[in-house]
Amino acid sequence: MTTYCGFHLEKVQQLQSALADAPSAASALAADIRNAAQRAEWISVAAAGMSPHQLGLDRTEPGGTTPGLTPIAEEAGGVAAEVQRRLDHLRSCRSLVADGFTFTGDEAFQDLPPIDAAKLKKARTDLTGVLAKDGLERTLGLLGVLEEIHGLNAGETDALVASLSDDQLDRWEEGMDLARSIPFGLVPDDAFDELANDLFTRLGAEQRERVTGHLPCLQPPLDSDHTGHPLAELPPADIDAATIEDINQGEIGDCWFLASIAAEMTADPDFVKKHMVANDNGTYTVTFYKDGKPVQVTVDSSVPYDGSSAEFAHGDPSWGRNGPSWIAIYEKAFAQFRGGYGDTEGGYGDEGMEALTGRDADRKDSDDLSFDEIARNLQDGTPMTAGSKEHTTGHLWWTKEQEKVEVGDDTVVSLHEYTVVGVDLGAHPPTVKLRNPWGSGGSVDEFITMTEDEFHDHFNELSVG
Repeated sequence: MTTYCGFHLEKVQQLQSALADAPSAASALAADIRNAAQRAEWISVAAAGMSPHQLGLDRTEPGGTTPGLTPIAEEAGGVAAEVQRRLDHLRSCRSLVADGFTFTGDEAFQDLPPIDAAKLKKARTDLTGVLAKDGLERTLGLLGVLEEIHGLNAGETDALVASLSDDQLDRWEEGMDLARSIPFGLVPDDAFDELANDLFTRLGAEQRERVTGHLPCLQPPLDSDHTGHPLAELPPADIDAATIEDINQGEIGDCWFLASIAAEMTADPDFVKKHMVANDNGTYTVTFYKDGKPVQVTVDSSVPYDGSSAEFAHGDPSWGRNGPSWIAIYEKAFAQFRGGYGDTEGGYGDEGMEALTGRDADRKDSDDLSFDEIARNLQDGTPMTAGSKEHTTGHLWWTKEQEKVEVGDDTVVSLHEYTVVGVDLGAHPPTVKLRNPWGSGGSVDEFITMTEDEFHDHFNELSVG
């Protein structure tokens, strides 16, 4: 007789039943042992002509448990319930294999609720029926199926995707791609984010790779200057070791966002750990905020790649592809949150802080705050960024071709957002230290230091979180 994945489920069920009966049996046996031991104790004392009271023996009624059997009495029932839950899941998988669904060992043995066969079959029927349609009818049908997919658990979602052919995945992509062009707000803004979250958080490695290859609609769109760049998988992100020195701006004008992350990390070194989670299947979930409410965005670790490093934000360039990757993934999640990489170009530090934390942030004229006030803000754990002058109209959207201004031994990039990392009130005269999000890979110094007069001469805004 052949059994599923090498387990003899009937034998495992017998073990489960024995475990379920063990607590009551252990309690009864322990009581018998305790009872017999106490009787023997009393008999031996009586034979010696002494009173049990003289020896301080326990004169309570016999009963209770013994140390060796107590763990069985207390824990076997819980273990039995866990085994039964896993058995139910395996039986669900085995029954669905006969209906054309496939499961890898990872999905079969994950600690998941049992698969609802009826719900999974209905979802496959509805989805494949919609995929067989053409044009707008397919697109609108797919939007209707999204809620059904949202209601599946991880095992059901993986089995659903595994049951689709590559051609069906391609037709899914075509339908979703058409949805982006539908006007008048007929397609909800979060439709793509929700689908990406559902798939990327639930799929195992094999099906996630298929989805990444066949449904590029789930990746944040690139701007026209970067379309066609291949995606490459980054190494696992070491979130616990994240530092602001890992942040190096790439070929997109999101200095305001990157400077804001560095500002939050300056105020709270654990900021990234609190807002970015590495999922078991190799994806990452980052929490942003919209109108003060948290929005979780899940992405994989594939990013535009130029052959030597990530095309956009990246870790230390001297490390090449093996550098810290968390910032590239964080930036990708933000691009997904905003609607595409192009939608991250142009902004101010206060906008970045509000998206990162949900807290209100203010943008002030740099002349409104003295170095003493800036120092107090930093000491109180308040994140701050500063925007440079020169061309004061428009957003801070420029990239590495921007005009530069020499200030003493340092260089200030015009129309650029910096992170305020410190104030030295003991210097003569006092100085402020700023970090350029271009990082160590830029054509200018990563950190610059200037006096209060120099700061007010070259920076016209401060964002205070």
